[in-house]
Amino acid sequence: IKNGRAHAVETVSGEVISARQEIILCQGAFGTPQLLMLSGVGPAEHLRDHGIEPIVDLPGVGENLADHVDVSIQYGSGPGGGSLLSVVLFNAAGDRELPETQVFMTPMIIDENLGNGGDEHTPLMERLGRRLLVRGRKVARPGVQIDINLERPKSLGTVRLRDANPVSHPAIDPNFLSSPQDIQELVTAVKDMRIVMQQPQIAKYVTGEIGAWEGAQSDEEIVAAVRQTAYTGHHPCGTSRMGHDNDAGAVLDSQLRVRGVHGLRVCDAAAMPGQITGNLYATVVAMAEKAADMIAGKPPLWDSEDVQGIA
Repeated sequence: IKNGRAHAVETVSGEVISARQEIILCQGAFGTPQLLMLSGVGPAEHLRDHGIEPIVDLPGVGENLADHVDVSIQYGSGPGGGSLLSVVLFNAAGDRELPETQVFMTPMIIDENLGNGGDEHTPLMERLGRRLLVRGRKVARPGVQIDINLERPKSLGTVRLRDANPVSHPAIDPNFLSSPQDIQELVTAVKDMRIVMQQPQIAKYVTGEIGAWEGAQSDEEIVAAVRQTAYTGHHPCGTSRMGHDNDAGAVLDSQLRVRGVHGLRVCDAAAMPGQITGNLYATVVAMAEKAADMIAGKPPLWDSEDVQGIA
């Protein structure tokens, strides 16, 4: 960034790639704020702590991290674990127009929450099979799993730099379950899903709850099981969010442009103002399509009069 304009990208090998017009960051909810901060765009005091001279003081960079925290109720093996497909529902306990949770019923148990960030040691063939069959570090076992995703969490986390080395992973604090409302919505969803799983039409196909959920009946016991089993739903967003000009925490304007820097935009889930009710993939694709039109200078598909006419 020179004279207020982003003009090139430097790779970790030292190669400098110049941009004729704009640079568009698509590094995701973790990588985008990290790269902005490494480039001197972010909370000034935090950057100075790591020896980076601030170019633009944007305190919202790395803030507002929202994710669909996932809580898994697991059942032992049974005939219900024989299917190959997963069932999804949206559960609205309060506002029927805006469900609080998204629930997946999966005919296998996937142990994704492997502890407090420790390394896992598994045999070579098991690691190979997992990479072929399931995502990342998950381990699939026979059984039935109910995954409850909290759709619009009030608990927001942060992404920060560990150091000024671009190959270092950022420090990610999801701040899960810090909001009492989040906990209460998950407790309600757990109770609702237990009612579903106790119906005779499905109960005959599964055995009892296992792990942290076995015997967890009181609200206090349910909360303890929630805290023990919660993990990321893999939908992080909001860490370089859009916002109004008078919003001190907004990193981007309505055109996805980074405030205070010319020729620099963000187009990924980091740009989302807040969490959405559902998976992020289609929304990110739609954002990319819209961004392409804005960059190319194409007018909106509908003007305001057309929208009013449809309404």
